[in-house]
Order: sequence, then C-alpha cells, then structure tokens
Amino acid sequence: ELLIEVIPDEQSNAVFFRRMYADRKSLSGDLPQALLEQLESIASAYNVDVEDVERLEPWAAFSLIGRPEPVNASSQDQVIYENFSRSERKVTGLETMSELIDTLAGLPEDDQITILTDTICNHSRIVADSENLLNMYVRQDLAGMVAFNQQPHHDEAVFDRFMQRVLYNRNKKLLAKIRPALDEGGYFIAVGALHLPDERGLLQALADAGYQISRVY
Repeated sequence: ELLIEVIPDEQSNAVFFRRMYADRKSLSGDLPQALLEQLESIASAYNVDVEDVERLEPWAAFSLIGRPEPVNASSQDQVIYENFSRSERKVTGLETMSELIDTLAGLPEDDQITILTDTICNHSRIVADSENLLNMYVRQDLAGMVAFNQQPHHDEAVFDRFMQRVLYNRNKKLLAKIRPALDEGGYFIAVGALHLPDERGLLQALADAGYQISRVY
C-alpha cells in the first residue's frame, strides 16, 4: 500500500484550482501596480490568464510562480502514484488537498503578501535555485538542501513563521499518521524530501521514537 503526502489526482487538482481564486479583495489592493504587472507577465507562463491574475489568492500566486515553469512531464509524486494505481494497490493520502491549502491560507495575510512580493521580485533567481535543489535531490544531498534553506532570507521572521506552519507543524501531523503504518508494515511512504532531514524532520522523529533508520542506497 502507498501512503503519499497528497494524492496527485484530478480531484486534488480540481480542489486547488477551485480555491486559488478569491472571494476577497483584488490583489490590486495589496500590490503596487508595477508589481502586479510583473506578476501578470510571470503568471502567463503558468497558464493563468492576465484577466484572472488579480483574483489569485496570495498563497496560490506564490505557490504557482515559486517553481519552474510547467512542462509536459509527470512530477515524481505523480509517477509513484500512477505506478501504484496501475498495479491496483491501495493509495492513501496523508493529507487532503484542502488540508494543505488550509495550511497555506492560514498564514497571516501580511506574510502571504511579503512572500508573494519577494517571489515576484526574485523570480528568476528562485527558478535557478529550484534547479540547484533538484540537483541536490538527485545526488541525495539532504544536508545540502537543509543548508540551502538556512541561507539568509528577505524577512527572517516571515520565513520562520512559514517554515513552522508549512513544514514543522505538518511533520508532527504526518508522523502521527505514518507511525501506525510502520507498525503494521507493508507500506511504501512518499513525502517531500525536506520533510525528512534536520533535527525537526521525520527521520529524527522516527529515530527518537525507537524506529531503526537505514539507507536504501
């Protein structure tokens, strides 16, 4: 059986796209016109129509553009999910897409705007950094990924609140669901790489709980 962070299926995608647009004030009230125009230019490469950009929730905007432009290829979690689905083995999500979105949407709105502004202004560098992170992932360099996250940030307080809510708090929730599966056995568990390392990561938490950790490779 597969336990995966969020099931990457059409239902999850539909939830994301339904919630990415606001029942809220327009982004034009949060961003200077020049930044809004820059966001419109960037978002067009992410399949967002110009007339819809102002309706984006801030968390959705920085989540969309804070990664390389989409390509016609499956993500790693899609490959894992599809392989298990084809073999008719059970697949269970550790979180729903709605729960993940609630985590992002629950960030203070000022923090969301700060992150979005930083993402717009530094978009080219962020895309380049994504390639560096991918290379670290391929090399299995989790320590390098942790060190990358420990670089100075535009607003350290905002970054710390983001990491606490989106990574460390979620690690505790994921751990509570992972432990029964480990005790039962017979599961393949797939989560994002940054959930694993560091003193507040899942691997350390499992070791502290008495589980034996060993490398596959």
